Amino acid sequence: MSKLTLLFIGLITIQCTVLSQQDQIDSFHQKFEKAKTLEEKAEVSLSFINSDFSYQVMDTFFMSRHQRLLREGVEGKNRQVANVARLSLAMNYLAAQRVDESIAFLERIGHQFYEDGDLRNHYHTVQTFAKALMMKGAYAEGFEKVKVLEELKPKLKNWNNTVLSNELKGYALLNLGKQKEAEECYKIYIKDAQRIQKNVIIANAYARLGELYQNSERYDEAEENFIKSAEAALKSGLETQVGSAKTSLAIIEYYRGNYESAESLFKEAFEVQKNSGKNLSICDALFNLGVFYFEKGDLRKAVTPFEEILRIARANKLDEKEMEVMLEFAHLYDQLGDKKKSIEHYERYIELKDKIQAREVGESDSFYSDYASISIFEQKKETERLQEELKNQDERLNTMFYSFLSAILFVCVLVGSLMFYFYRKKLNSISEG
Repeated sequence: MSKLTLLFIGLITIQCTVLSQQDQIDSFHQKFEKAKTLEEKAEVSLSFINSDFSYQVMDTFFMSRHQRLLREGVEGKNRQVANVARLSLAMNYLAAQRVDESIAFLERIGHQFYEDGDLRNHYHTVQTFAKALMMKGAYAEGFEKVKVLEELKPKLKNWNNTVLSNELKGYALLNLGKQKEAEECYKIYIKDAQRIQKNVIIANAYARLGELYQNSERYDEAEENFIKSAEAALKSGLETQVGSAKTSLAIIEYYRGNYESAESLFKEAFEVQKNSGKNLSICDALFNLGVFYFEKGDLRKAVTPFEEILRIARANKLDEKEMEVMLEFAHLYDQLGDKKKSIEHYERYIELKDKIQAREVGESDSFYSDYASISIFEQKKETERLQEELKNQDERLNTMFYSFLSAILFVCVLVGSLMFYFYRKKLNSISEG
């Protein structure tokens, strides 16, 4: 398998490939600012949970809002609000590929939404759990979660979100080696998406089936599905999805040996992503073009897109992208025979890798510190609740005890009075005799 194949297998993801527009994210922030009560804030989180891009938001400010909402929900003893915040955080952390943190929140929710009769959020919880497990490579466990989703679907009639279960089911089956069943799932996914007439989901559904065919080297069928994905994405103005479809079409042309057509499509994908204004997507498109030139043997041509990635990455502090391209530069200069530059770039790659790992450890420690503080706070509140409940229970027992004693005393007095009455009556009858 070539480097180009490995690169684009990365496009196969259980997350929806349609990204949010920044103004939509800004809208959620504005709504949070205006919300006064816990319930109003929870409503904003619920609208986020039900959005088409909830699994793509990696906004740390958004996470901090949900962390605060969680604390307020726990402090106010509002289980529904606290769990809505936990679910939002689970989605945030999953988008950031911090899977263990996401699972920590999902495990804390457990079946509480179901117990409260909130089947929609229970569905979201199970769905997010399935995604998280599959991202860890636990496809069998993820598939078991998908079975739960299938059981919930009849209870959630006319709710469009349930169509997404077939995407997860197909992805799980594909990774469990059941390609034929996965193909059928994706076909059902497409039909369901068309039924609800939602172009965001239609575009994603065709992309999933296209990826399956592409990796099976069924290029004609893959091409047909990627074109349909791009058409649906265009109807919704989803530039990033259009760019992804063009990239996939470029790969097909590359493997067919149509290098001129492949190059043209890679460039078109870059122009689309450039218009989207999203630096990460722009860097990905440039990276794809550079790798194409590298694989084709046009080493000098590969330098230009890689240098542009470096400029964007440094200007926007995108360490991951700089690290990624530094490794490519190291390989590139090695092939060009410039060992000194190759070593320099590789050393910078190692430096960035260590920096990113150290930062991730720090963020993880910070998360567990925050999560621990929330857990301790929750435990404190739960202890206080139990203590209050025990106190009330003691008072009820004391009341019952004294009531019982009063009843016994009353019965004793009543029996004594009756005995005395009959005793006097008997004495009177004897004296009259």
